[in-house]
Amino acid sequence: MPAKIRSKKREIGEKELCPCGSGIKYKYCHKKTTKKYFEFDNGDVVAEVAIPQELVNQLEESRKEFKNIFGRSPYKSDPVFWNRAELKENTILKRTKKVMRAAKVPEELIFAYEKPGSSLRATPQQRLAQREKSSGAQLRSTFS
Repeated sequence: MPAKIRSKKREIGEKELCPCGSGIKYKYCHKKTTKKYFEFDNGDVVAEVAIPQELVNQLEESRKEFKNIFGRSPYKSDPVFWNRAELKENTILKRTKKVMRAAKVPEELIFAYEKPGSSLRATPQQRLAQREKSSGAQLRSTFS
């Protein structure tokens, strides 16, 4: 593991073998790419990659939202893009299907669950609202 405190770093020399393991000299391998290799005084070699400004902005926005909602800065163990609903929905869907199959739920029900807008995927609050809406319509039709 690299040391926490490093004094100096230098870019790998052009005539040295590239640390990526290709067996090619650095100047013909990674020297002209966005991935640069550096060596520290203690012998540690690290690769650095430039992050596009758009990604930096997205990360900062995500950090601000996290802090606003949870009242703290994200820890290293917190997901980077924690607020991406499509990622959460997809993960939940995959895990639920896996559990349903393990519980021997018929494939027809799993298919119905997968279908967007399915009542099988509705939250209890959504189901209650649907029942109240349909029962209200039935009451209106009986008293009309």
